[in-house]
Amino acid sequence: MDKTITDAGYVANVEKFRKGRVGFVAREMVKVFPEAVHYVDSTHVYGIDYTRVIPVLVEAIKEQQIIIETLQKELDNFKKATLVI
Repeated sequence: MDKTITDAGYVANVEKFRKGRVGFVAREMVKVFPEAVHYVDSTHVYGIDYTRVIPVLVEAIKEQQIIIETLQKELDNFKKATLVI
């Protein structure tokens, strides 16, 4: 169940703490990677277990690198073919 925090002082404190930090929005992350998100009933706060996210990001980077290298080879072959003509 999604609960909204309405205490203005609490929200201001959270925003002060978050200012200048980088991260994911847990409520958005829960839609795509719920295993990495936890909810604390006592505080009604979502959190992210970044140690679960890191391996997924590393694998995504590896997959992207393969795509980049494949496209680079295709581009190099295209350039060679157009120079021959």
